[in-house]
Amino acid sequence: MVLFGRVAKLIIQTPDQDNTDYVNRFEIQDLRVSFSVMKSLQWSGNSAIIKVWGLKQSTRNLIKEYGTQVQLYAGYEQDAGTQLLFIGQTIAVYHTYEQPEIISTFECIDGDKYFNQAKGSVSYAPGTLAKTVIEDLASKTGVKLASFNAPQNLQYQNGFSFTGSLREGIFKACDFLNLQATIQNNILYVVPIKGITPEPIYEINENTGMHGIPERYTYRRLWQYRAVDRPQVGFRITNSLFPLIKPFDHIRLTSTHLQIVQKPCRVESVRHMGDNYGAEWATHIEVTELPPPPEVTP
Repeated sequence: MVLFGRVAKLIIQTPDQDNTDYVNRFEIQDLRVSFSVMKSLQWSGNSAIIKVWGLKQSTRNLIKEYGTQVQLYAGYEQDAGTQLLFIGQTIAVYHTYEQPEIISTFECIDGDKYFNQAKGSVSYAPGTLAKTVIEDLASKTGVKLASFNAPQNLQYQNGFSFTGSLREGIFKACDFLNLQATIQNNILYVVPIKGITPEPIYEINENTGMHGIPERYTYRRLWQYRAVDRPQVGFRITNSLFPLIKPFDHIRLTSTHLQIVQKPCRVESVRHMGDNYGAEWATHIEVTELPPPPEVTP
């Protein structure tokens, strides 16, 4: 039976023969759903393993191994209901029989069909703004680009040409601007290397669903994809399922035990783990501390 008012829903859209559009749409709810969703700033993109119990055979027959789009919504019935937790395309689909039910498993990558697979050849005239290059390349991949700020005076004096994966072209242009790009739920975010998304600040504390005591640690993995002067100090946090939170987000962490009050932090990675009929329904967050805001001199 469903536990503690947990709600989960899937919207599945299957591709046409050319894998250019979707031809079937299924909305799945009131079934057992489990998921493990990993979101980070790694170049490989976010991933998810989603399992569904008891899909009809007619539905299973239409779901292909590659290119099916899966949208996962989850949350609490007594709170905001289902909220978008993940969008991605399948890279593998398989159905296993575990008496008395059939379990369908979807392995998905966020933005795989659009951002990861899009290729092309582009050329921009001398004097083209780097921001314009990012915006144009993003439009060619088919993903939505979130609003972002960039220095307006940085331009390619000799022009810009690129052939190959459009994703790599976007990364190259972002490096030129000292920015970082990432796909989150099929939306391309571009922020400063050490920046945060310009969205609401999330409060994380004992009253907002935090479980136990945050674990202090040193976030060494930042060296793999972000230039830092030294290892970043951070925290590992377990919270009740929090579908909206994502890498780049700004949180304020409060812990009575650690005597921390609204410490500003940046989300580096998120792992959502859930089973609406099982034990886990939580979000595991890794954050690094943000520097305090500069003091204002009267």
